[in-house]
Amino acid sequence: MNSPKRRKVFLINPRFQLRLSGKFIILALMNIAVFYGCVFYFFYHFRQVGLNVGLTEQHVFFTFLSDLQSTMNLIFIVVSLISVVVLLGFGIVISHRIAGPLYRLNMHMASVTETKNLKPVKFRKGDYFLEIQDSFNKMVEKFEDENK
Repeated sequence: MNSPKRRKVFLINPRFQLRLSGKFIILALMNIAVFYGCVFYFFYHFRQVGLNVGLTEQHVFFTFLSDLQSTMNLIFIVVSLISVVVLLGFGIVISHRIAGPLYRLNMHMASVTETKNLKPVKFRKGDYFLEIQDSFNKMVEKFEDENK
């Protein structure tokens, strides 16, 4: 008998997760701005070289350079958007692996408080902070040994 598939919730703690993802995006935008500045300087430099050798603004070199810069800008915009989307996805996944265990521990402690039944906690494979699970479970063992 198949059990129903559970829907995976990626925003366990939306405030934390969206803030962390926002910081990933800010870093990505800063990185994109620096790289775009480098590309802009590259084309500016070639334009100055053309002017310094005495070419006029109507010379085919400047038309070629302008077309090349337009193509580069389009490529840069597409790659930047893809990068932001990928980093947003990674931000959500990484924050999920951080928020998930803490949410699980919080719910577990609330359950223990309500039922007064102290039992070990279990985190998912791939979650971060598995050492918290181990520490909590050692504490449970210690309490159980002392209460025997």
